[in-house]
This record gives sequence, structure tokens and C-alpha cells, in this order.
Amino acid sequence: MKVNTYRQMWNEAARLLAIVVAYKPSEEQIRTFKDDARAWGKLYVSCFSGNDVTSYIHVFGCHVHQFLEEYKSIGKFGNWAAEGLHSEVKYPSCTSVLAPEAEAPMAQPSTH
Repeated sequence: MKVNTYRQMWNEAARLLAIVVAYKPSEEQIRTFKDDARAWGKLYVSCFSGNDVTSYIHVFGCHVHQFLEEYKSIGKFGNWAAEGLHSEVKYPSCTSVLAPEAEAPMAQPSTH
């Protein structure tokens, strides 16, 4: 049963990411993205844990919809160069919406 949940979570992630990177997502896709992304975030937490919610997962589940609603696409906001920094910038607030019951990790000093 857990395998099906993982499969559902990744399939939904792929569907939502396709909307995010689409040149011109439909108005229907943009309109439903907020609820779909929030539901996906909760599904993610059910597969892993609230402590595994990175800043990217939090932004995807809770904020990307704002950019889609206002700008209709987020391509121009890509931040690919900072991709590897997510483990260093994992804020306790990332878990607050998707997994409020998760214990917030203490910030670790950078070793770089």
C-alpha cells in the first residue's frame, strides 16, 4: 500500500511540475494549482516526514500558485544555480504549513 502512495505522490509531482514549466498553462490549471499543490505537499509528508520538508517543497506546496496566478508562468523566476543550497537553508518555517506537527530542526552552521 505504501508503494502506491509513493507512486501517487511522484505522479502528482510530475503533473504539477509540468504545469509549472509549461509555456502557457491553462486558466483551469492555474486556478486549481493552489489546492492541488497543497494536497501534494501533504501527500509528500505522508510518504516521508515533516522534517523532510525543504524550503523548495514548502515553496512548491504553498507559494508557487501565487506566481502562476500573477505571472501565468514561473520560468523567469528559475533559481537553478542555488539548487544545491537547499540543505543549508532549510528553515523551520518550511514545515509549519505542510506538517505543523513535525519537530523543527535546529539550524546548523555552514561548514563551507
